[in-house]
Amino acid sequence: MQQGNYEVQVIDVSGKIIYCQLMNFKAGKIDLELKIATVPGIYFLKVTNNQSQMVKKFVIE
Repeated sequence: MQQGNYEVQVIDVSGKIIYCQLMNFKAGKIDLELKIATVPGIYFLKVTNNQSQMVKKFVIE
């Protein structure tokens, strides 16, 4: 991941955005810990900037 400003979203399986924040990342590996109140289920983490987009699926049990 390149250094810069990114929009970080957590999206539930229905497509509802349950978390959204702009963050500034440095180049390299990113460790991200989000404190969000959610129910168990499948979610998607979407990280975007002007040049790229990454989506990762995760499960809360």
